[in-house]
Amino acid sequence: CFRHLMALFPSAVLIHEAGHLQYVNPAAQRLFGADAVEMLLSRTVLDLLHPDFHAEAQHGWQRNRQEREACSRAARLKIRRMDGKCLDAEVNEVAFTDAEGKYLHLIVVRDITERSQAEEALREREALYRSVIAAADGVAYQTDAHTGAYAFLSGEIEKLTGCSANEFTLQSWVDLEGASFMRGGMEGLHVGDAIGLHREGTLPYWKADTRYRHRNGEWRWVSDSSVAMFAPGGKYLGSMGILLDISPRN
Repeated sequence: CFRHLMALFPSAVLIHEAGHLQYVNPAAQRLFGADAVEMLLSRTVLDLLHPDFHAEAQHGWQRNRQEREACSRAARLKIRRMDGKCLDAEVNEVAFTDAEGKYLHLIVVRDITERSQAEEALREREALYRSVIAAADGVAYQTDAHTGAYAFLSGEIEKLTGCSANEFTLQSWVDLEGASFMRGGMEGLHVGDAIGLHREGTLPYWKADTRYRHRNGEWRWVSDSSVAMFAPGGKYLGSMGILLDISPRN
């Protein structure tokens, strides 16, 4: 019954005892590129892991054998196919004692290579975006509606306000006596009303100029431009934008 169920399971499943494979399902055979299940059973789990993760795996198995307790863990690591190609994988592992007293590990492996590549591409785009903004003496930021705080704020904020990124918060604009004025076709709109429209999606782009007192006592102006971010269901998540010093033109 178990083997029939695992044969239908879409993710790779492996069972091993101290690193020695006892069972693999057809999905594992496909994931690791084995011509037959027997090819995998003749290997150890370490043969299927990137060398960078060998020490961590062996340490975990040794600790579990000593404690002999049921336990579970999840991790992201690199696996190695039969052809030597490495893939990014998400692994969920459960250790247990079977009816015969054997201490076994059941591992479920999912290929997340495409997701990892997409995440890396996103990180590279974000880094480029921040570099371009920094080159223009701008400040990149992202707010989190759930926490009511900055999820990200680039270090250039210190030059702009005199406050470091670690200490600067949304409340800091109030502390710096900030006063905002809408622009971009929204002149005359009360800031409080604009915030409500922005968060409900009626006003997807935010454009405002803010007059504030720099920590050194000087009065300055900053241009704030951002876009609202929403979850698939329409829930407001926060905003992502850029702050630019426009003091010379005011």
